[in-house]
Amino acid sequence: DAFVCLVFEDSICQTDTIDNVLSPLFMPWTQRSFAFNRMLPLSPLYVGVFDNNASISHDSIGRCVINMDNFQPGVMYTLKYALYPTSLLKDREAVGTVTIRLRIEAQDERKLLMESRAELAGREMRWMHVNMRKEKSLPVANFTVKGQYDEEKYSLKLFLSYIDELLTYKRMIVYSCGDAILSVVLWRGTVKVGVFALPIHSAIAFVIGIHLVESL
Repeated sequence: DAFVCLVFEDSICQTDTIDNVLSPLFMPWTQRSFAFNRMLPLSPLYVGVFDNNASISHDSIGRCVINMDNFQPGVMYTLKYALYPTSLLKDREAVGTVTIRLRIEAQDERKLLMESRAELAGREMRWMHVNMRKEKSLPVANFTVKGQYDEEKYSLKLFLSYIDELLTYKRMIVYSCGDAILSVVLWRGTVKVGVFALPIHSAIAFVIGIHLVESL
């Protein structure tokens, strides 16, 4: 009994429920399309998929976040996204997919571009207040926006995931620095000129080293 919840800025909406189907298709006669007014040009679109329960709270299935700055106005996109319970854990498995048709309309594309640049330059946190009519809609909205884990609440699994992510970055930095040093010392070809790979970085380091030695 799947339905989809969409949260964009201060708006929330949801599709009709498709009963007893594991891979539901939202037909034209169902509530499946929505139009949002945009206040900020780079606001993301949050998409959550749920299993409808009439008596108790709805069961969350998965979610995804769509970055609106990846699309051009006036183009109809058909997008397919993997669904995950959370975006905060490194080791995660997709629980399904969702296909969305998306179109952005802008009366003044130049104004939209300038507002996007201004927002990127400032990049201040702006809180949006989302109102809903039913109490059961609150957990749906929280999962759609935040996922299974809330960053503001302590979770050992989430904490260990952050540590693992930092260790991964450390290994990447150590490997990159070590490989760069070996490439310079061993005069490996790093810059392609035609069919040849020339050790330009090693030559630059050699010249700089000679000038430093002579100046001392």
